[in-house]
Amino acid sequence: ALSAEYHDRQSKAPGNGALADALTVVEGLAQRKEPVPLPLRVARHEGELVLDIGDQTGRAVVVGVGGWKVVDRSPVLFRRNRLTAALPIPVSGGKLTSTLFPLINVSKDDRALLTTVLVSMLWPDIPHPVLLFDGPEGVVKTGTTRLVRTLVDPSAVPTRGVPDRQDWTVALNSQWIIALDNLSDIPDWLSDAICRAITGEGMVARKLFTDNDVTAINALRVIVLNGVNLGAA
Repeated sequence: ALSAEYHDRQSKAPGNGALADALTVVEGLAQRKEPVPLPLRVARHEGELVLDIGDQTGRAVVVGVGGWKVVDRSPVLFRRNRLTAALPIPVSGGKLTSTLFPLINVSKDDRALLTTVLVSMLWPDIPHPVLLFDGPEGVVKTGTTRLVRTLVDPSAVPTRGVPDRQDWTVALNSQWIIALDNLSDIPDWLSDAICRAITGEGMVARKLFTDNDVTAINALRVIVLNGVNLGAA
């Protein structure tokens, strides 16, 4: 980005030495500042909610008491990774009864509850309910999980299987919504980890490539599950 900016202004490429010196200065200036946490996908800003579109333009959706709007430049700097996929640009006038609900296998009695859960996914700093799609084989649980997750936090890998402890740590650090697919049971450690994730309680893990150092993770996340008779497991 720095080389491109130099080329735009000077119409030539910077020398390697000058570029290295500039990067060293920028790094030094950054180290003087207080660290700024980078949210995943959703954030608060001046009393409003901000949803990262996730594309290269830097656009975002800002939601406030007067409605919502798409802004060309997000007021919040978001963190992205290779799993981050772009949302379509929203348009006004749609209703879930004619857009979402005809595509998923959710009873009419549960539609209001699902709508409430979807709205809660836009709030970055509140405990979130665990969304569970349960039922026998062939009722489109996986497809529903992927579609619902894509409404707020689309991903290159929309669902995953039962993780191990290291994979769970990676998931917490990389995605706002974690969707676990086709579970037959939930191990005790994962049950505890899910409870911590939806309330934002911290967890401690060994730092990668070290034996004595640890890293603390405070990650408030949205969890979506599906499985066959998982509620009775």
